[in-house]
Amino acid sequence: MAYVAGVGFGLMSGAFSMINLLADALGPGTVGIHGDSQLYFLTSAFMTMVLIFLHTFWGILFFHGCEHRRWWEITAVVVMHLAVSGSTFCNPLYVGSLVPSYLLMATAAAWAYLLSGGSAQNLWRFLLCKSCSVKGMGDPVGPSGYQDWHWEEERVAPGLERGCHPLGDWRSWVLGL
Repeated sequence: MAYVAGVGFGLMSGAFSMINLLADALGPGTVGIHGDSQLYFLTSAFMTMVLIFLHTFWGILFFHGCEHRRWWEITAVVVMHLAVSGSTFCNPLYVGSLVPSYLLMATAAAWAYLLSGGSAQNLWRFLLCKSCSVKGMGDPVGPSGYQDWHWEEERVAPGLERGCHPLGDWRSWVLGL
């Protein structure tokens, strides 16, 4: 539910940002003609993208804070939101808003990934496509309510004997090999 709420808020925020941007582009004046920055439209697009991702990560963090009664997580989400929104006041100097926003996005992404059950080891196994080809996938829902991983046993889910996941080797898709 947190993913859906975060993506929903992010897409709506992005839609309104792009509508405002398109309204600026239609005129009557065009931004960037009389000494204004020529990078207005490009930086607005990058800022819209970072806000979409941030809303997704903030949804995960906020829901986790509510579920586990960690009020400091909820406060951190509100403070990050205010920091990103406030950084846009630096906007004739676009580096002052984009760089901190992307740094906060990387921090929020890592935090949300860890709260969702991710680890550096899982990420590394996914990128190297080593986790599923030899060992099993585990029970769909274990005693903890989350997916349990059994790396020591030789249990391979049907259809995963040859590849990393049902789509096959992801490197062949991405690299065209």
